Amino acid sequence: MRLKTAGTPRSPAALVSFDVDGTLVASRGDQSNKLHKRAFSHAIRAVAGIETGIDVVRHAGGTDPLILKAVLEHHGVPGDAAMALLPELQREMVEFARAQPPGDAAAGIGVLPGVRESLAALSGAPGRVLVCLVTGNFEPIAWLKVGAVGLGTYFAAPRFGGFGSDHCGGDTAEMWRDRAVLVRVAREKAGAVCAELGLPPVARAVHVGDTPADVRAAVEGGAVAVGVCTGVFGRGDLEACLVGQPPGAGHVVLDDMGGLLGALAGMGVDLGAQGGGC
Repeated sequence: MRLKTAGTPRSPAALVSFDVDGTLVASRGDQSNKLHKRAFSHAIRAVAGIETGIDVVRHAGGTDPLILKAVLEHHGVPGDAAMALLPELQREMVEFARAQPPGDAAAGIGVLPGVRESLAALSGAPGRVLVCLVTGNFEPIAWLKVGAVGLGTYFAAPRFGGFGSDHCGGDTAEMWRDRAVLVRVAREKAGAVCAELGLPPVARAVHVGDTPADVRAAVEGGAVAVGVCTGVFGRGDLEACLVGQPPGAGHVVLDDMGGLLGALAGMGVDLGAQGGGC
């Protein structure tokens, strides 16, 4: 959808960003996240000649480039050499994903409860809330997945966010640090979008994600963290990342996306008469 500005409020907007895997969509069945995983395997085979998959390393909360680097290192490729291969690996992954039948992007993933309702509300009142992605996925793959399950229309045009294709610092031990950069990247892009559309600058940022990496990244990136227990991590895992945070910071952990709109309203985000805005 094109973000309209006529008649919209002049008060500063809020930016709400979403992780994809485990937050908006869940991997399901024996074809779990099929397209994305096949793209990883194809790229590593094509570029490095290694037959493998990403499940040889721990990758929950990681970014695509750091996962690629970790897999290569697992197979004995030195870190510097793996970093040098990342541009070619990214190109192979994206070209592979784009070349597959459209239905493949939806295979093995499904929209989580409360997601459509939350995104629909947030996309209902232009100027109050900007909605974007902050995900470790390479950008074209992220939009392929979101579009394939019917969520693409909830994100305003021009679509933007922070993606694995925007940054790779190389630290596979603490992948959340790259995600923190992506939170800041998304806010910078939001500033450019606001300027382009004649909207006031973003006053606050909220990041929604299902992993400790998302929660840590939100805090480090200057956003309010909303953890959702819809992935492989429980409430205790997410809340542990908030120990020591000031009580008034607004960070929260929810059981699922059903509580998101209430949490945003409690933070003072202007959701408009329709319960949301974009």
